[in-house]
Amino acid sequence: MPPPPWTSTPDTTRSRWKELFATAPHGCVDVAGACPVCGEAQLHRHYQLGRSLARVVDGEYYISEGRVWEWCSACRTYEHGTALVPLWWNYYLHLDIEPNQLTATPDALEEAVQRRRARFHEPRQVPVVEMRSFDGTTEEVVARFVLTITGQVVTIARTEHIRQVADKRVARVPGARDTWLTRDDGLAFLEELPPNLRGSRIFATKVFEMDETAAMTLPTQ
Repeated sequence: MPPPPWTSTPDTTRSRWKELFATAPHGCVDVAGACPVCGEAQLHRHYQLGRSLARVVDGEYYISEGRVWEWCSACRTYEHGTALVPLWWNYYLHLDIEPNQLTATPDALEEAVQRRRARFHEPRQVPVVEMRSFDGTTEEVVARFVLTITGQVVTIARTEHIRQVADKRVARVPGARDTWLTRDDGLAFLEELPPNLRGSRIFATKVFEMDETAAMTLPTQ
């Protein structure tokens, strides 16, 4: 039996839908939270890069004018339209899909999500380094640097402001033979964070592994 057709978000739930996607933690294709239409936790989003630009809106940095798809795999509700592509999305372009496969409805995107799910159905451990603060009595995780499946290091933080501060503080670190390492250097970048990120109140842990899903989320305060 073919799957049911894709349908636009009903008017009764559109405001909740927009709010959920707007406030979802920065991350990857999967969006945390229950679908406002059916209640299932199977929400996704995907940005397609378009014309390059550099713009700041309400403290958020954008890198492109492009398109966005938001959809629920369970009830096949979706939204599609033009959008500004945020800076953080550049780290997460890892769906196995070609741009010419994209249409207004997210058929190809959903197929790519299902392929990825089949490929990575087992829990995966990823290398991480945590930036922590210590005020003399309490130790707290401020941000987390995670090595993703793409081989790049991404920053997960409680707020967008903290993420931007963390990214600026360790945009690059010294490497061997008078070289500089960036996030594109993956594990080598992570390994050099601890000796280069240490102060009286802020420090970086050694590299350790944790569950990928847990690593990609920090609870907001």
